[in-house]
Amino acid sequence: MAALKIRSERLEDILIPFRKQLHLLRLAKNEQWFGFLAVQAQDTSLALACEVLKSMIN
Repeated sequence: MAALKIRSERLEDILIPFRKQLHLLRLAKNEQWFGFLAVQAQDTSLALACEVLKSMIN
């Protein structure tokens, strides 16, 4: 974020899409830990995966 000179924003999720899988990363509020979730792309929606990861971290 510093390299992009974005100071007023907070990073929410990082998405790494593969053909058959979605990998999501979410930074914890203390910005020292992160959660990782990998799901089969055909079995879930991106919105649902984001909500699951959010509930794991918060």
